[in-house]
Amino acid sequence: MEKRFAFPLILLFMLAGCIQKNSSPSLSVEKLRVFIQETNSASDNYLIEILTNGIQNGHVASLPKAMSIIVKKGQFELDVTIGAAYTLKIYRTDYDSIEGMYKGLKVEPAGAGEPEDPLITYSFTAEEEMKSLKLNIPPKD
Repeated sequence: MEKRFAFPLILLFMLAGCIQKNSSPSLSVEKLRVFIQETNSASDNYLIEILTNGIQNGHVASLPKAMSIIVKKGQFELDVTIGAAYTLKIYRTDYDSIEGMYKGLKVEPAGAGEPEDPLITYSFTAEEEMKSLKLNIPPKD
């Protein structure tokens, strides 16, 4: 009779050992609204290069990323991982979209589409309290 109860008892202990507590580490992602303010601007379009090295919390990680977007009127929203370091490089552009920029670069002669130095480079670490970011571009000399 003891063998008959041994298997269910072993099975019960094995199942109890597989149950994980819900206290595993996690990463928090928040929306950040970025405003670009420039007094002397011939164009309302900006090419934004967004770079992050990512972050790891226990077994959870946000991978490094590099992306570019074109924004109009100098404002955009960005999903940021709390605790991760970011670098924003802002360029002025006459293009309305990334697709248009790539098409234009294919048509232009070699070297014509080379990017200039960024208007501004801004580095920050995302924090929960950070809901918006205002970047002032200095006037041209």
